[in-house]
Amino acid sequence: MKKPRIKIIIAPYLRKAYINASKILENNIYECLFLNFPKIMEKLFLLLLNERINYEDFILKIKDLNLPHISSESWLYIYEPLIKKIYSLKLRKFKIFCYINDEDYFKSIDYSINSIALLLRTGLMNKIDKEKWLKHLFEEIDFDIKLNKKILNTIENEAIKFDSSICISDFNGCFLEEKLNEKFEVELIYSIIPYIFTPLAILKRKLILKEKLNNNEIEKLIFQQIDYIKNYVLLSDNLDEAYYKWVSRKILEYIDCKCFLI
Repeated sequence: MKKPRIKIIIAPYLRKAYINASKILENNIYECLFLNFPKIMEKLFLLLLNERINYEDFILKIKDLNLPHISSESWLYIYEPLIKKIYSLKLRKFKIFCYINDEDYFKSIDYSINSIALLLRTGLMNKIDKEKWLKHLFEEIDFDIKLNKKILNTIENEAIKFDSSICISDFNGCFLEEKLNEKFEVELIYSIIPYIFTPLAILKRKLILKEKLNNNEIEKLIFQQIDYIKNYVLLSDNLDEAYYKWVSRKILEYIDCKCFLI
């Protein structure tokens, strides 16, 4: 019996990644599109796809939901290409499924806020509270692992109903690809190659892989993240500009950090 097909598009949090992901959506045929958004947004995407609302109305209704972070200028900057592409594909017949539980979405925002608070405190004090940092990071990693299992279960149960699906994910899509292979014909697509992880993401990956890290390595990565935010994100017009300025100026400095995804 032929396995259902699913393409997993890994898209980092950059506008360029979602521009490229949108092109993949346009050039492929699929019956279901899985989106890495909270479940509460699913009805609005379906209204958009079925021409019940236009793009401008969609944005207004998203803002009415009062979801933290979502509908902010930075959020719209990243996801606008994807939303507009879905609207342009309204003549196609496919389902849309937002696969992040609303409660888990709010928890993920809390972890992001805690990271920002720790970075701000560390930058102001010019000193790292290692115990607080590791406690926060390990709690976030534990949350991510549990969330990935929930997402896997959701996608597995829904995608089996279709011959062909596309799933847009962050780098946790690698976990999905590994686990879905048994029941599905899976293709993993990176929307940006090569991609260089930011310092805090590198630290999290090292902790997940249980690499031995001394205090100096932990401090170095955290202060590099502060440098990235202070000297690139805050001084740029948008996240893509900040990221690519950082990459162009810091690439040689990070080559030995296993931060390339090829």
